[in-house]
Amino acid sequence: MGAMLILGVIFGIGFWMVWAATVAHEAMLKAKHEAQRAYEDSLSALKLAPSDPDLKQQTLQLGRGYSQLTRDGKGVALFDEVALMNDLSAVCAGASAASSPMPTSGGPAREANIQTKLTELRQLYNAGLVSNDEYTTLRSELLGRLTAVDA
Repeated sequence: MGAMLILGVIFGIGFWMVWAATVAHEAMLKAKHEAQRAYEDSLSALKLAPSDPDLKQQTLQLGRGYSQLTRDGKGVALFDEVALMNDLSAVCAGASAASSPMPTSGGPAREANIQTKLTELRQLYNAGLVSNDEYTTLRSELLGRLTAVDA
């Protein structure tokens, strides 16, 4: 009889542990989904107002929050930051493409884009999200592209 009671208690504890883990997992999935939706909604709003710096900052913060949830709260990786910057650049460039003429290959528009990427890279470096080696390598690549534009 005592063995049955012990087995019942062990089973009950195991059941509650599984149930609690399931509830926690479902809550995490819901939070990820809500964060993704908020980020995507903010990207859509930014597409309509690409020159709004506050909205751009808000979108970046929402993207970072979503990225952190996808990494189980272990922080945002360099690749996440680059992906977020690409999302923001694409949304802002896509929104303004209709109002500006198509640039010729090379020229001032491409040069300005490379300069923007250099600025973004410097911001990532200053924020401590890019190591000195990564910064130096990526900066050299971008400067090489800038030289190729001038050629």
